[in-house]
Amino acid sequence: MILSMTGYGEGKATHELGCVSVTLRTVNSKGFELYSVPLPTRYRKLEMEIRSHLQSALKRGRVECTLSMEWNGGAEPSDLILNQALLLSLLSQAQEALEQGQRNGLRIGAQDIARCAPTLISRAELWDSDESLASETESAAVIRAFDMAIDNLTDFRLAEGKATERDFLEQLKAIEDLRLEIDAMKDDRVENIKSRIQRDLEAFQNAPGSRVDPQRLAQELIFYIEKLDINEELKRLEQHCLYFRETLAQEESAGKKLNFIAQEMGREINTLGSKANDHTIQRCVVQMKDHLERIKEQTLNIL
Repeated sequence: MILSMTGYGEGKATHELGCVSVTLRTVNSKGFELYSVPLPTRYRKLEMEIRSHLQSALKRGRVECTLSMEWNGGAEPSDLILNQALLLSLLSQAQEALEQGQRNGLRIGAQDIARCAPTLISRAELWDSDESLASETESAAVIRAFDMAIDNLTDFRLAEGKATERDFLEQLKAIEDLRLEIDAMKDDRVENIKSRIQRDLEAFQNAPGSRVDPQRLAQELIFYIEKLDINEELKRLEQHCLYFRETLAQEESAGKKLNFIAQEMGREINTLGSKANDHTIQRCVVQMKDHLERIKEQTLNIL
């Protein structure tokens, strides 16, 4: 079973003050990336718990998260608390300033101070945010919404993973068929190489003044044929294809492992190409590389 790192999921939950909606989107990444969890101030105390929960459930991928609230009555309950001590201090200072101004002959009355009240009361430092205002049922609803979004995103990842697995098996089957095709040609290939070398040698021997040591020639010919032998590469490629299938069937998704196996397959295919010395086999190698490239691209998006 494999899971895609691409996913989408939504979740909703209600509590006494309204409805919370969560949307999660994921794309491929080497690790787990979550830049922010956009929570209202009253729920900010849940951020670390939610972040840890997301990382544990999603494991890898870049995560984009949005949260929206539909408040009963249409307005968000205030989570601001007036800093009464600071307000009293400011009012006391204003009173002292008023009295000092009057002593200095300034015509300042209480009504003048009152006109400044809206400006005074709107000062940001007079208000503290209380993150403890969210009730346990509110917090539980937020967590439920995230859990639902995670479950739906995981289902999306699983569906994407199944589609990718089908494509993997299709590309893998094509590579295995081409490997069998090369395997069926390898003996004739060696004979063709021997015949070609023999023709060249005969032409050389017939040239005026040429001399050939038959024993040395036989040794060099054996050495040359051994260098072009592709049996080991074909066998290793067969084993890598089998290992890829076994890894696909594992219960846990293993994108990094699949990518590593694909790289090993690529090494054997490249060696086959360099040793081919046969245009038909070379064409098979080119087709193998095309199918393998599709596999490599897909493994980068597997969890």
